[in-house]
Amino acid sequence: MEYDGVKYDEKWAISEKYIAVKLNGKWGYIDEKTKKLVIPLKYDDTYGFDNGLALVLLNGKWIYIDNNGEEITSLRYDDIYAFNYGLALVVLNGKRGYIDKTGKEIIPLVYDGGSIFVKEYTKVKLNNKWGLINKMGMIVAPFIFDEFQRHPDVVATVSIGDKYGLMNYDGKLLTPLIYDWIAYTKPLDIEYIPEENIIEIGNAILNGVLGTIHKDYSFVADRARDR
Repeated sequence: MEYDGVKYDEKWAISEKYIAVKLNGKWGYIDEKTKKLVIPLKYDDTYGFDNGLALVLLNGKWIYIDNNGEEITSLRYDDIYAFNYGLALVVLNGKRGYIDKTGKEIIPLVYDGGSIFVKEYTKVKLNNKWGLINKMGMIVAPFIFDEFQRHPDVVATVSIGDKYGLMNYDGKLLTPLIYDWIAYTKPLDIEYIPEENIIEIGNAILNGVLGTIHKDYSFVADRARDR
């Protein structure tokens, strides 16, 4: 493809009036309207612009740039994830933290594991245990969990050792950690049993017995079913 008399090797789709283009192994951006190069061809990899920022790879490190090509991050990271609820997960030397859209480090890079924010909360790992923090970096649930599986409706399956339970993102346990296994059902898949006026939100095994967890988080055994 050719823009402003220059033949480029590759291009990305238009995002926020910019087209990412590649020439001789380097990426830059041209203006969609003028077709002129406005951000130089110097990046090893790139993504499209989103809310005025683009994620680019420069000399083996990831950074965010604005639509003037200015770096907003003071550090260059081994990995950066997309912004979610105003914060982006960043990785440097095996440690994880979070930055805002100005590039400011809001939550320090001290964690061994992490995930994107869901609303005001995210799970993070410290000393091989999972916990929950909010967007201020305050601990909402302590670092005591061996497993921490989030679900779309702000509920998580957590475990200590080989015992499982359900917790909300406020750090409140919805069930005790007593189950041998839990399969939490997504909200769109909940099963309604009209003759019993029951809404099932998941299956569980307690002391070797299979049963269901109902909307009030109670457990009802069903010995007739197999896992």
